[in-house]
Amino acid sequence: MGKNTCDFCGETSYMLFPCKNCGQSYCAIHRLPENHDCTGSIPSPRDYTPFGSTPGNAATYSQAALEQDSPGEYSWEPNITEFDGDPFDPSSGVVIKGVMLPKLKEPFHIAIAFAIMFFIGILTAMSIFSQLVLPSFTSVERAIFPYLLASISTGGFLTHEFSHRQVGRHYGLPARFRLLTFGMLLTAIGVGGYLMSSGTFPPFALPGAVVVIGLDNRDHAGKCKIAGPLSNFIISCIIFPVIFLIPPGNDEYRVLLLYGAYINTFLGVFNMLPVGLLDGANIFKWNKKYYFLLMAGLVAFLVTEFVFFYNTSLFLTIY
Repeated sequence: MGKNTCDFCGETSYMLFPCKNCGQSYCAIHRLPENHDCTGSIPSPRDYTPFGSTPGNAATYSQAALEQDSPGEYSWEPNITEFDGDPFDPSSGVVIKGVMLPKLKEPFHIAIAFAIMFFIGILTAMSIFSQLVLPSFTSVERAIFPYLLASISTGGFLTHEFSHRQVGRHYGLPARFRLLTFGMLLTAIGVGGYLMSSGTFPPFALPGAVVVIGLDNRDHAGKCKIAGPLSNFIISCIIFPVIFLIPPGNDEYRVLLLYGAYINTFLGVFNMLPVGLLDGANIFKWNKKYYFLLMAGLVAFLVTEFVFFYNTSLFLTIY
């Protein structure tokens, strides 16, 4: 079969699971030996190490991985959350569709995404601050502020993704940040649109995301997904009040934080849209109450920041 197709049904799958018995790879529906007419032998419990556990006797394995049939006899019942070693290791046999440069370690993926997001943040900031007219805005600040705003926007993106990662790992699930082929394509289109419009349209970027393997539990999936937008909401709750604590005569710093809060909140609202693979789709299915509460908070921030963002004089007058 093809690289991303199930060896039993031939269907293309986002994620394939290797069978320890026969060595073939299968989709989630046919991953169990009994679902793909497996003819391989059942591995010994000592040969199987679930992710996050240590080798040893059968008692060290999770109940979901090993079910005791009779004293001294075990049958292997694999599920999505359990693998022999690291499922992100190319040699594990697990195929995660849509990931770029799968052989690179996570720090390299993070570094590349950081560089892309920071570069795009600078492009956006230069466009914003080049049009900003404030008496107290010095030439030095005009040169430095794009880098400060890029740091805020990139920090919001990474905090969002690492929040997913942390919750996934809290539940013992393998989670890594990975560059995504589709995301990099969108990023290229976004940057191209920005350049072709001479900065009229802000660039869109989504170079990668945290991939969590094993989110077959709706409660775990909901909490993992809501962690990202919730982190953006918390950042906005911190930044927005600080804006009004800055002493008078420092309008440029208030504007800097306003723009940073706006970009961060926009990221949260965008990911809360209940469509496709965005966080909002899973959160809505998991808990509609939490979905609407968080969405309402983010939208309230976004509308307020939007009004001030496009009417800086009004913002400074109110202050």
